[in-house]
Amino acid sequence: MNNNLHDIQHPTANWLVQHDLDQAGGPLLIQENGNTLLKNFHNRCDDLKDELLVPDKVRIFRKAGATVFNSDGHFPFGAELSLRQNIRYAANHARITTDLRWKKGAALKQSVAIGSAELPGQWTKVFVVPADGSAPTWKTLTPGTSCRFAPLPLTLVFANQQGQRLEIGTCDDLWRWQKGLSQQSLHNTAAVELTVQTDNILFQRLVSVNPGIEEECLPEPRDYRFTSFLAWSAPALQQHPAAPHEFTPLDISRKDGLSRKQLLDCANPLCVSLDFNRLELPQQARHTHGQGYCWESKITQRFVRRLIRQLADFSVEGFLDITGGMTPGLCDDLVHCSRKSNALHWDLTAILDLASWMQQRLGNGWTTTVAQPAPWNELPSLSCLAAPNGFRLPNEQNDEEADD
Repeated sequence: MNNNLHDIQHPTANWLVQHDLDQAGGPLLIQENGNTLLKNFHNRCDDLKDELLVPDKVRIFRKAGATVFNSDGHFPFGAELSLRQNIRYAANHARITTDLRWKKGAALKQSVAIGSAELPGQWTKVFVVPADGSAPTWKTLTPGTSCRFAPLPLTLVFANQQGQRLEIGTCDDLWRWQKGLSQQSLHNTAAVELTVQTDNILFQRLVSVNPGIEEECLPEPRDYRFTSFLAWSAPALQQHPAAPHEFTPLDISRKDGLSRKQLLDCANPLCVSLDFNRLELPQQARHTHGQGYCWESKITQRFVRRLIRQLADFSVEGFLDITGGMTPGLCDDLVHCSRKSNALHWDLTAILDLASWMQQRLGNGWTTTVAQPAPWNELPSLSCLAAPNGFRLPNEQNDEEADD
């Protein structure tokens, strides 16, 4: 029996994540309402899985309302490649940063996979959000079949027979996933391969493949970073107390933000709504593909955070309804990602980060709801934007942390 297993549980939602503190990597499993949705989340370099890593450092702590899992490890043989993983758990999602350190002279014989897993149980369909901006669609999953999605989708939502959902997606750094290990002799078109069986799905997310198999490829020795996320259904976090009276739509001034006079005129307790589609920000803050503002833009982030701070400073409690504008989109504006070239990104995880910060800044006295239009209302990641992060420390400030 392993006595070094660590469970992470949301205090008001019926989900559990488990890590082995003797291993660098994971999580071992994700459960919702007692049902296991995911097992053995892992990375792989050729035949080396991260369960073979020698852990150099493993730590779990709380910071800014989230539980954070950090691990560093290295393979004790061959070129001694190393992997570092940072996972932030909040509400019903996990933000994952994986750093693969490739050593000089290390050869890639087969492939590199980042964020593969087993999905136990019977899964009936998958919602595919393509990376080319085309319309997302549901696809039926049939046991005994396999399928491949290439190029790599932005996100995939799996639905099981119990009505639960699990989402596995990429974060903003689409250019990193597209580039892979940046070696001409490698096939760097990232893809997802699914093997659908009666009692599970094997999920493999490939970053780079050596098409020759027999020939060794030598990727450039450096650190390779890939960011991704997991999200899952959490019905308990979608239940909100009803507002005591009608919401007052707040005027938004580009110069002043919110009007204190309008806030003072609102009934008590405060019940207000914000429509982020109505922001009057410069053109460079917008998505270059599609409509709306890009949440990776510092202009968008700074302005919206200013509005939330104004609300939090005005009242320690209230009801906030965000009626529009917190929906993701594709963008390739270089400035948004502070890059000089190749900056294709999408901003779903920037929305998650903003929502997590927003709940932390407003505090437990506020109840927030966020409207999501179709097709984005199909995504678990966007279903609980207004939910408590769940891991706030008593009297916590945003820069404090404590060991779990």
